[in-house]
Amino acid sequence: MAKTTSGADTQDLSSLSKEELIRLLNEKTASLEKAESDLKQEQEERAQAVLKLNKKLSKIKSKNALLKEQNQKIQTNNDNFVTIHDNLMLFIKEHRLESIDVLKDSNLPSVYEFARVENFHYTVITNLINAIRTLHYHQTRSLNLGTSEKNRGELPVSPKDKASLSDEDREMENYGNSLESDATVTEDFDLSDEIRYDEPDDTVSDEQETASDEQHPVVKILSPKRFTASKEGNNSLLKLTASSHQVKDVLEILEQDKKALDGIHDPDYKNEGVTRRRKKGAQYATNNVNELIGIFERDPEQKIILRCPCCRQPREFELDSKIERYNEVLVKGAGGKDVKKALLPVYTGYCKICGCTHEINPTVIQHFNFKHDPDSLVGKALKLSVTETSQRRTTDVSKTASETSMRRDQSDLNANGHVSDISTETSPNLSEKVSETSQTTDKQKIRRQNFNKLKNKENTLISKTDEFELIDIGENEYVIEPWSFDANTYSLLPAFQKSKLSIGVLASASAIFCQMGVPKNKISTVYDGDGFPISRDQLTGGINCFARAFLSNVARQIKKDILRTSETILFDESSLLVMETKYKKLSEGKSSKKSVIWVMNSSWISPIAACWYQVTPSRSHETLLDFLEELDIQLHARFMVSDGYSGYFKAARKLRKYKNINIQNASCWCHGRRPLHKYLRDTGLLKIYNRYLLPDSALFTSFTDNLKNYQADPKERILEDKERDLLIIYYLINALFVIDSSVVVEHAFELANEAFKESLMKARSERSRPIVEAIFDAIKIFIARNPMIIRACYEDNKVTYVPNEFFAESKALLYLIRYEEELRRFLTDPSIELTQSSCERALKTAISVRRNCQKLQSEDGAHAFADFMTISETCNQNSVPVQNYLVWLVANIRKRLYEYSLHHDLDSSTYCMPKRMQAEVDGRKTTLGIYDPACSYSYDLISVKGLMPYDYRKYLEAGRKSA
Repeated sequence: MAKTTSGADTQDLSSLSKEELIRLLNEKTASLEKAESDLKQEQEERAQAVLKLNKKLSKIKSKNALLKEQNQKIQTNNDNFVTIHDNLMLFIKEHRLESIDVLKDSNLPSVYEFARVENFHYTVITNLINAIRTLHYHQTRSLNLGTSEKNRGELPVSPKDKASLSDEDREMENYGNSLESDATVTEDFDLSDEIRYDEPDDTVSDEQETASDEQHPVVKILSPKRFTASKEGNNSLLKLTASSHQVKDVLEILEQDKKALDGIHDPDYKNEGVTRRRKKGAQYATNNVNELIGIFERDPEQKIILRCPCCRQPREFELDSKIERYNEVLVKGAGGKDVKKALLPVYTGYCKICGCTHEINPTVIQHFNFKHDPDSLVGKALKLSVTETSQRRTTDVSKTASETSMRRDQSDLNANGHVSDISTETSPNLSEKVSETSQTTDKQKIRRQNFNKLKNKENTLISKTDEFELIDIGENEYVIEPWSFDANTYSLLPAFQKSKLSIGVLASASAIFCQMGVPKNKISTVYDGDGFPISRDQLTGGINCFARAFLSNVARQIKKDILRTSETILFDESSLLVMETKYKKLSEGKSSKKSVIWVMNSSWISPIAACWYQVTPSRSHETLLDFLEELDIQLHARFMVSDGYSGYFKAARKLRKYKNINIQNASCWCHGRRPLHKYLRDTGLLKIYNRYLLPDSALFTSFTDNLKNYQADPKERILEDKERDLLIIYYLINALFVIDSSVVVEHAFELANEAFKESLMKARSERSRPIVEAIFDAIKIFIARNPMIIRACYEDNKVTYVPNEFFAESKALLYLIRYEEELRRFLTDPSIELTQSSCERALKTAISVRRNCQKLQSEDGAHAFADFMTISETCNQNSVPVQNYLVWLVANIRKRLYEYSLHHDLDSSTYCMPKRMQAEVDGRKTTLGIYDPACSYSYDLISVKGLMPYDYRKYLEAGRKSA
């Protein structure tokens, strides 16, 4: 039976009539049609909604694409802005305005902080305009006028002229009183103010990329931050819109200088050895360098023992009575203030066993006589001209000047400084060569005549270098006893075979260079005033070769002695411009151009007082590893005192980790005190400290009472809590120096003994340790009370301190809190000094030379500079005269070289200047410098044991006691 269900009731359809069934069916059909109609309408509405959503989605996509393109342009513009900002700052720094505090990298704001960027650039431009005004004021007033009490170096300006002044000139006139305060001064210069930089990676920067747009082209600027990165940037300077005519004038001058420099410095320079020479006029000197002051003669009582090239054994040689030739030697005149000439005979000798002949140069002979011209000693020297004609003195003077100019223009010296005969000229014509030979023969005749004339002269003064008194230093080594050594007479000998430069001239020039900081070209100019017949390149090459031959091995041994004997070593470094290294870096695409000069000093309780310098192209910590990893010695140093440069800490960590060398870092307290001192000085607190808290008449321990009295009755201003805390920290740091100094004075500056070590450790343990705890507690309390100045960040159980550059106090305390562990380390060992000041003082000597020279041309010159500074500073620390020591050192080295040559076969260049060598590198020929490790010379074969400046002092003290 069919049934239908409606709600909860079940109805039997059989009980319905036909009409009821039809009505029911119609109702169902109508309801189904209505449901279908509603469903179609809903589907149409949904389709319309999807269509609308698709339209909105397409609009959003188009907007997103537009925004993405605009964001890309904004990002490129931001990169351009960052690079322009960095280029501007770098351009300013490279034009010697880096000493302005606002230009330091630590003060650079983020480019996205537009308000700070605007304020920063406003400050920079203000400083630059003030500097330009000062420059303009100096040019117009100081340089062109004499200064007196009446005019003070200023032009008298009439009222009419004042009325006609422009607004800019009137502003400058009114600004005159504040020029000195706005200009940057460097009277308080110290090494900590130098810009510290991390060593950049030697990688080539990104290449230039450009993105073009039809309406608004956007160019991505080069990231190397150098104006010479592209051809366009290399041909023009940064164009600035300046309203001041002084700014425009200075920019024009800089543009002209840039064009001139572009013409000199080729960016594709590949060390081709091109040098620039400036032609100089003749020097009209009252001194005649051609004056002969004496001659060399062999001592007839001394036997000549040399290694026979045929017998290959030490043999006695008999000299031929006939002299082969006569050489000229440039020596120091009477009093050592001028340059004169001496004649040096070259003999021919024959072996008494086999009879073979051999030329004997006096540089090999250790014992000789020097016969002085008596007239020259009283100021009536024997006058010799090039043609040996009897002429008046005025003709002699003008002739000397013209010959000096001619000899300077035609260089007789190669790149190493080898001196050939001045009269020899290379000429392709046979007639000129014949003329040269004739001139040389005539010159030899003249020299022989003058030699014989002075030899036969009566009442001559003879200086002798008799048999040296020797000191036995053990291991079959001997040194010349310095008290009996006649340095003045020995310095008359030529420094090298086939060289006109004497030992005395090179020692004097070297001492002037390294002790007084006089550039080598200026030394040449001084000698030119005496008619010096040697060009600037010859003298420079001679000085460099002198350092390579006689000083380089001694400097290397000084370094080894420091590492072997000193428990604590002190390090410091600074930048140095070496042109050859700069061009090499530019050709390799490196961004850093400057080299670095390093200084390593022994500690105050070390048995030796020594200092070692080195010049390297890189400031990387790998350089420090090369210094400390000496293969043939055992490193005795356990501590390394330095400033805050991260390379020292990286090097120590690598030595401990990979080389099993346990060396710890110790930081310099002077670098922690210096920024605090500067802050107190700039804020006026230092005046209060010196005037009221710790005046000169007060005891050091009266600081606490004076501080309480000042707070109760302020004399100048009321001290804030943070100002009081900083003054207390400053006083406590000074107390550490007072404690160490009192122990040093108590032991009368005798530090290398156990009594001093015990006293120092006791004072540091009882008195310094509580002060150190108080210093760091006070700093941490200061940070907690002033969280905006220095923010402490805690991460992975480590605390890092982030400074706030808006507060000058953050810089004053950052070093102290950052290197707390290293600063505390001096409490553990008496060999650790509070500061590295001795190393800084040694570095300042090199910096003074750098300031005068500005740059060094070659890498050989840079290494020679380091060797000279090593010897000079070590002599200064041992109170040893540099020139006397250099002559004594040369005598010992040549004596040992002579003894070595008796038992070994050496070539003919044994006693000659070191030469540059040709070598094949990567399939092409190249020239190696005299300091290249691949170049070895006979001077490197001998031992330098017992020849250090501190050894020389020991011999002097022993001789004084025995006398």
